Amino acid sequence: REGWQVRAAVHNPAHASRVARLPVELVQADLTNAEDVQRLVEHCDAIVHCAIGTETWDRGRVFRVTVDGTRTLVEAARKAGVRRLVHLS
Repeated sequence: REGWQVRAAVHNPAHASRVARLPVELVQADLTNAEDVQRLVEHCDAIVHCAIGTETWDRGRVFRVTVDGTRTLVEAARKAGVRRLVHLS
């Protein structure tokens, strides 16, 4: 949308070719890393969160990304004063 600056978090840039074609700022980040997440949410007015753990062979990692990563994102957004967070699940 015109007038919006969009930042997209990607865990592995090699798997982000579809997103890379869009007019967005790509930032490599790990949702399980609080420092990465805090950097992601800086200066954001809104967040649309639709990440999910995809390592089907490692259920613990899926949980850490999907559940703990969401918690980390919410906490960072609250700390940064983000006004809106939409979570797609």
